Amino acid sequence: MDLFVLVSGLGTVIALSDLLPPWARVDGRWIAAATSVVGAVQLVFALGRREALHADLRRRFLALLADLDAENAKDTGRRMRALFGDEPPTFHAVDKLAYNAAMTALDRPTASMIVVTPSQRIWRNWRRYEGVQFPRVGDAQAAARVPAWWQRPKV
Repeated sequence: MDLFVLVSGLGTVIALSDLLPPWARVDGRWIAAATSVVGAVQLVFALGRREALHADLRRRFLALLADLDAENAKDTGRRMRALFGDEPPTFHAVDKLAYNAAMTALDRPTASMIVVTPSQRIWRNWRRYEGVQFPRVGDAQAAARVPAWWQRPKV
């Protein structure tokens, strides 16, 4: 069904592009190419499935927290560990950037943040960085490895 909607919508856009003024016309081949690229990205990276998985895990975790009380703490811990097993592998650079954002929001010192290099920022959603050590800014400063771009401006 999604394929039918996509193809019929593409045909409509191409047909209607002839009605546009000359300066706004787009060759139908460009529209078809853009649609193919977006479809390929969706197919390869399964963006919709990731979103659905995240929503399902969040719903299950909140239901687990709602059932938590003193009598069933051990059972809740067991169920929580099983829930963690259903999570997809972690993108560690994304995790570290989220940690840094939380530290900034809580007004923590820069030394407690984690160094994420520019290349790690670029590839954070495609590479998992398994086993890569992300030093804290304070540790890296002590080792004189923190680049100038990382220093937070003094206010």
